[in-house]
Amino acid sequence: MTLEATALVLDGHNPTALAILRNLGRRGISVATLDAAPSDYGISRYAKDSVLLPEAGKAALLESLLALSENKPVLFPTTPVYVDFVARNFSVLKAHFRFPAPSAESLASGAMADLFRDLMPPQRDLYGSKDDLVLEIATTLGFPCLIKSRDGKKEVPIQYIQSAAAFSRALEKIEPEDYYAERYVPGEASDNYAASLYYAGAGELSGFVTTQVLRQYPEFVGEATYVKQKWIPELIGLVHPRLKAAGFRGIFHATFKRDEFSRKVYITGAEACFSPETELFTHLGFETPYLYYLDSTGEAVPKIFFQSDTNCHFRDGWRDMAGVASYLKTGHMGLMKMIADYKFRKIPATWAWDDMGPGLNKLGAEAAKGARILYDKLPFNK
Repeated sequence: MTLEATALVLDGHNPTALAILRNLGRRGISVATLDAAPSDYGISRYAKDSVLLPEAGKAALLESLLALSENKPVLFPTTPVYVDFVARNFSVLKAHFRFPAPSAESLASGAMADLFRDLMPPQRDLYGSKDDLVLEIATTLGFPCLIKSRDGKKEVPIQYIQSAAAFSRALEKIEPEDYYAERYVPGEASDNYAASLYYAGAGELSGFVTTQVLRQYPEFVGEATYVKQKWIPELIGLVHPRLKAAGFRGIFHATFKRDEFSRKVYITGAEACFSPETELFTHLGFETPYLYYLDSTGEAVPKIFFQSDTNCHFRDGWRDMAGVASYLKTGHMGLMKMIADYKFRKIPATWAWDDMGPGLNKLGAEAAKGARILYDKLPFNK
């Protein structure tokens, strides 16, 4: 198949991909998507082509990508899993596609984490006998703690472990070598922050924006569902010196959490990846997909720095509804607090008046899921 589009988006199953499609499409750039399965969002009007993999698997993905590379489109991996895929196949993909990263090391999640390891919460491998592990975690990280997947797959949820007994039970359900334990940084949802930066040359900072989380789901370990743009210079100071020294190039996204007791800010994630709040950023004028496209095609990249508050908020509506229900159930956030936070200008993750199809498709998909859950709970199905 000959791909006419000049940009190719990997995986359209998330709001980040949708934001990339819309930003490029509104700029008049021809975009195609490559997916392993049909997306709940359907097909955006800004997608010129939507290609489905003939079969699952990494080998099939690489083969399909190379078949679409005749015109050497700009490649947009939308999730950390796809970024790592590009890193593993860097030399092959760099010869057939355009993207700004100069090396596999500047993309791989492990290399990114190593760059900031001393600024992250303490971690421990899960090797050894169960009894020894329980004792070691209790005396080093303490409880509660987190259990995380080594490959960072989103379908493998982070586990929030509250006690030694819960930790012991969790070990029985996993392959320890595939996971690690991490100290849980205490704090509320609003103690979580994020920063996205773009580097158009080796260590040349071209733009940044910072955000503060208002709600997340699941409550203690989930991704942000409702955030606001807020200027937090401390975050840029933590990551920029190291990225500049490393000669980093491309898109960078980091998450942070402030310990509510010590007030120290820890880096909880560092990836060469687009932010889940990309739709918010493009609305504000920090068009990271367009900057990435310009950089990949050798054009000049404008400098855009957000060093003030805009009071603009971003809401991932479907997940935020689950988050609201969770907070009300636990009582950890009151209704009046949620109402107070909700009065500001909001950018939705899915809905757009110039591209209504994905929002309507997602509504239908969520309605179908809800109907299946209700049906399964009917008495005659038990």
